[in-house]
Amino acid sequence: MAKIALVDLIYDMNKNTCHKINFVIIMAQLITFAISIICQFIFNEFRAIISIAGASCSTILLFIVIINTKISDKAIKNANKQKNIIEECIDKLEKEK
Repeated sequence: MAKIALVDLIYDMNKNTCHKINFVIIMAQLITFAISIICQFIFNEFRAIISIAGASCSTILLFIVIINTKISDKAIKNANKQKNIIEECIDKLEKEK
């Protein structure tokens, strides 16, 4: 049971951090895109500037998603190492009984 709880804990940690943050960032990209399009229709003279600003913001947010995913992968690898160590300890405790 403890081993299953460890796997669930690691999965929940990943789901609650990486996936939620990526979802928020992607939603911010969509909002930026929508604002960019609306501003282009309102301020017709500055279409190029607004388009470049929207694309720049979207690109920055894309890199943040990539960085978040890389950090999350490293954290999951470390968590799996710790899970394996804890499972070995549990196995040793079971053998001692």
